[in-house]
Amino acid sequence: MLEDIFSGLRSAADQTSNIGEKTLITVALILIVWLLIKVMRVVLHKIISSERIYFLTQRALFWILTLGVVILIGLIWFKALNFLVFGTGALIALAGLAMKDLVLNIIGFAFIEFKRPFKIGDRVEIGDFYGDVRDIQLFQFALIEVQGDKRLATKNQTGRTIYVPNREIFLQPLINDNYEFRFVWTDITVPITHESNIDKTKQILSVAAKEYMQGLLSDSSDKDLQRFNDALDMFNSTKAPGITMQLDGSGIDLTLRFLCPHTEIAKAQSMVWEDVHRRIQLVDDITYSPTVYRISQSRPESSLS
Repeated sequence: MLEDIFSGLRSAADQTSNIGEKTLITVALILIVWLLIKVMRVVLHKIISSERIYFLTQRALFWILTLGVVILIGLIWFKALNFLVFGTGALIALAGLAMKDLVLNIIGFAFIEFKRPFKIGDRVEIGDFYGDVRDIQLFQFALIEVQGDKRLATKNQTGRTIYVPNREIFLQPLINDNYEFRFVWTDITVPITHESNIDKTKQILSVAAKEYMQGLLSDSSDKDLQRFNDALDMFNSTKAPGITMQLDGSGIDLTLRFLCPHTEIAKAQSMVWEDVHRRIQLVDDITYSPTVYRISQSRPESSLS
């Protein structure tokens, strides 16, 4: 029955060149398809219990009916050959637009595989996304989300997974914490009193940082040590810890700056702090500087009357 209706409309369109009649036929086709879509949704909802299957089925039928009415309207308004050329060009253009992201994702996958800007296990930041690379697929790569300050001790995995399209590798800046040098500089600040032995405190800080670094590199292979030293040369840096001093009203702040793995900042700070605190407890001429707040309140000699 539906085929007979469309056939009759098509025959009527072929027999007329009047713009008004073509317009009426076009409106009639659109109304028929609109009603069919409405009825189709009601019927499908009654016979299909699965919401997912219902959604997929109604979307497929919607696009089939829409494509059919577009073809019929095109044949009504244009000659068959002209419409065929026009329709083919339009379909190619639409397909190109629809597949642009798909093609970019595939090219991005090839770039990631051959150029290797990152690999599984690396901690990367790309655009607004930050996390550990868990998987690299044809169209996207997965990150285990990391939140918190990216350069301090508060960054931790949240347990959520971020799926990033591969095309973002061409569109967003990429930072790979592991790519060249997996270490970062971090620091701890030790507040001491003005009367404390500053030189001894500096020595304690320096020894604690050097022992931490020696323990960190003791299990490394010769190849890893060579890469570590090469990276230091490339960044014009040194693995020796640095100590700076700053005076304030309550005492002296000595800040120790040392290298640690970018994924273990909190652990490194805790280990060095424990060592420093243990050493300070063994000497008598170093005292922590307390932060003291004094609140003064004036009282009148007599109440106001």
